[in-house]
Amino acid sequence: MRRIAMNIVTIGMICITAFANAYFQDIDIETLLNEHPNDVIVLMQAAEYFIQAASQGDKSAVKKCLGCLEKVLEKEPRNGEAMAYMGSICTIQAQYASRQQNKIELMQKAFAKLDKAVALYPNNPVIRLTRGTTYTNIPRFFNRLQTAVQDFNHVWFIQNKQDMHLPVSYWVLFHFNYGKALQASGDSKAAVIHFQKVLEIAPEHRLAELARRQIKSGE
Repeated sequence: MRRIAMNIVTIGMICITAFANAYFQDIDIETLLNEHPNDVIVLMQAAEYFIQAASQGDKSAVKKCLGCLEKVLEKEPRNGEAMAYMGSICTIQAQYASRQQNKIELMQKAFAKLDKAVALYPNNPVIRLTRGTTYTNIPRFFNRLQTAVQDFNHVWFIQNKQDMHLPVSYWVLFHFNYGKALQASGDSKAAVIHFQKVLEIAPEHRLAELARRQIKSGE
């Protein structure tokens, strides 16, 4: 059996963190959760924040994130964004797991949650970005890269038909990870277009420098 070697995710992996950072900049998360333990909006924003922390190496944030999402899904079993976030955090949880069997089970759970969320809400851009970004950044032998490209293609197709009025923070993460997926698929020319989009819409964003490096590496 192939052993699953997985490293803690890097800054480009988690797609939903930009929305949480500003919200919690001057707020104590634990206090907010204690004050509003059953508020779905607070729980979802906290989950985003904890995913960010977990992706940067905070192991304790995984359990906190799972706790928030489990509460949301208990109250709203068909909350597609919560399902997608659950799938994303499960891939991080798998990286921390010490036993090979646990890693496999967690990745299978992640795929099930992400795929179900997309099946329920195929036109939800946050869900598509969450799955696309997660699948772009997991090891290639899981064979999910083309699904990631399809997710990004779908969002881009919808956006070109009608403006979804999503924030710049969304599109920065979208274009950066779309570029990564295309580059990994061997379409470097198309990848550069999306890395350049990052530079166009947010030249000072933390991902802009990474986009510049990706462009340079493809020259």
